[in-house]
Amino acid sequence: MMSLDDIKKLEVECQQYLIKKTREEQPDATEFLTDEEVALMNPMTEMDLKSFVYLKSMAIIEEIMKEIKEKKEERDFIESKLNSGVAFTNETSELRSDVANLEVQISALEHHIHKLVADLAVLFKGPDLEDEQRSL
Repeated sequence: MMSLDDIKKLEVECQQYLIKKTREEQPDATEFLTDEEVALMNPMTEMDLKSFVYLKSMAIIEEIMKEIKEKKEERDFIESKLNSGVAFTNETSELRSDVANLEVQISALEHHIHKLVADLAVLFKGPDLEDEQRSL
């Protein structure tokens, strides 16, 4: 769960992103304005913050997926070395240990992705149908 400080940091980061984007899209209108004045031109909404969190999360997921791919390639290389008989007898147990460690790392990274996706699902979850039906 995010702390209040984490949320405040995200809000500040999102507002800075919006200011930068407004300045890029409207250079003439924002040239002589302070960041505070630009922020007033384009106030941050809840949807802006959600979108910002989504984009950041997707970038993190993309990086994790690259790392998973690299670890899987390394694991496959080691396994092919073990299966081909090229590995020396004394290094076989170490290579098997390396494969096991890579599997643990891959599993942890995949778990991290699943957690991020679950957090995004909670963030973007719409109102419950039961709650809406009760209000009718």
